[in-house]
Amino acid sequence: MKLTHEKTIIILYIITLITAISSRTVNNWYPAALLILGLSAIKFFFVFFQFMDMKHANSLWKTLIVIYLTVFTGAVGIILSL
Repeated sequence: MKLTHEKTIIILYIITLITAISSRTVNNWYPAALLILGLSAIKFFFVFFQFMDMKHANSLWKTLIVIYLTVFTGAVGIILSL
């Protein structure tokens, strides 16, 4: 399935709404923070591959950004758990 810009924008809006609603409704801050962190990583992937046109880039750049985002998200998750 090929995502168009309009579909991607709608998905980004939905993820943003889920983030906003979960930040207000979840009582415990740790699961809410992990949910927001995960959704932010997903949003980053959508923006990176769709709007920065990295779908056609060298696979080295794709691998590096996936590794960077995984390490960053994992590090922030570990720091939040302390």
